[in-house]
This record gives sequence, structure tokens and C-alpha cells, in this order.
Amino acid sequence: MSPEFANSTRRPREVTAVLVWVGLYWAVVTVFSLVGAGTVTGEAAGYAAFWTAVVALWMWRVWCGGRMAVHYLRQVLLAFGVLVPGGVLLAVLVVATGFELGGDWPTLRLVLLTLPMIAFGAVSFVLSRLLRRPAVIEWTRAMGARQRSA
Repeated sequence: MSPEFANSTRRPREVTAVLVWVGLYWAVVTVFSLVGAGTVTGEAAGYAAFWTAVVALWMWRVWCGGRMAVHYLRQVLLAFGVLVPGGVLLAVLVVATGFELGGDWPTLRLVLLTLPMIAFGAVSFVLSRLLRRPAVIEWTRAMGARQRSA
């Protein structure tokens, strides 16, 4: 490794934190989508395996410092950070104004169901902002220059 890239090629902690979050989120979503249906079919397992491979390749590019992969991950996290809490709060507003969901939906149950989604959105928003930090941008530029010079 040349000395000009030595300081800037250390992976920022922000990237590691984001990848841990995405990995945990993907594992939870995959497990709940497979187990939540009651029976795991071959078709569902195939879809899960395919999309897990796609996400794993994307996260590998983020791990390696791919500028486009980091940029798109930042955009996805920002969208989740804005749309998920916004959608949840809109649903709570609709229910609070008297719209019937069918069945008995006590307020406590509604709050318990919406708080994890709001927390997920808030964490996703914060992580999207972390990927905009100068250390991450400098690292992706350095990794791109290093890959071009090799």
C-alpha cells in the first residue's frame, strides 16, 4: 500500500456501524417473512436466498469502499428514516381520528406496535447522516483512487 493512501484507507467506524445495522435488519426481516407465514415453502426460501445474495453483494461493495454502493445505501437509509416513521405516524393519526381497523385495537397496543418502527426509522435516519461524514467520503474517495491505481 502506498503511503499516500495509508491514513485514508482505514475503514471508518460509521461504515461498520451501518453494516451491522443493515445485517441485523436484513436477518430479522428475512426470518420474520419466512417464519411468519407458518410454513416455509421452497419458493419463499428461494426468494429469500436470492435477495440475501443481492444484499450481501451490495454490502460487500460498501465494506470495500465503493462510492456508488455507499451513496445508494445512504439514500435507502434516508428514505427509511423519513418514510417509515412518517407512514407510522400517519397511520396513528388515521386511527386516532376514529377510522375503524376492525377488531379491538386499544391505544396501548397501537403504541407498542408503532414504537419499534419509529425507532427503526430514527436509527436509519441517523445512520444515513453518518454516511455523509467527511471521514466516510474521504475514505470512499481514497478507496476508489487505490482501486484505479492498482
